Amino acid sequence: MCKETYQTIFGGDDKCYSNKTSVSEMGRTFELKRPKKSKEIICCIEVDGCLIQDASNKCDYLLIRCENAAFYFVELKGRSDITHGLDQLKSTIKHIQKKLKEYDKQNLKTPKIIPEFHSFIVCRSVPKGANSQINKAKERFRKEMGHTPKVISLKAIEQLPSL
Repeated sequence: MCKETYQTIFGGDDKCYSNKTSVSEMGRTFELKRPKKSKEIICCIEVDGCLIQDASNKCDYLLIRCENAAFYFVELKGRSDITHGLDQLKSTIKHIQKKLKEYDKQNLKTPKIIPEFHSFIVCRSVPKGANSQINKAKERFRKEMGHTPKVISLKAIEQLPSL
């Protein structure tokens, strides 16, 4: 049910959607860890090159916790260009927000989807000496997007709270 709903809203082929809770590229990994004994569904969307195929900035993946519409935007960086990664996340979030608004306008009788956004950059390493610059970029992101992105080296495991 979850996959079908979001595929209707965002479009894209079946191959863009899965129930994976972990995504990896170039030795970088992001994982959503469900609460013990939870069988809730995660909808994983491959964004870059699948859902969004143009040359615009976009993140690599979007994982959605179907129970509460928590959206996890993930950029797996080959290089540690954090500011570019933040731009990719912002662009994807704006694209998804636009699609959600369009869906809500066309489906007035269905309950609105009120997502909770989370953003992650998983990179090889956080560059030394760049912490001040990265913190400023993260703060600008927070002011513009309403949440603070997490920047993590190599592997990010996000433990989902019980609902």
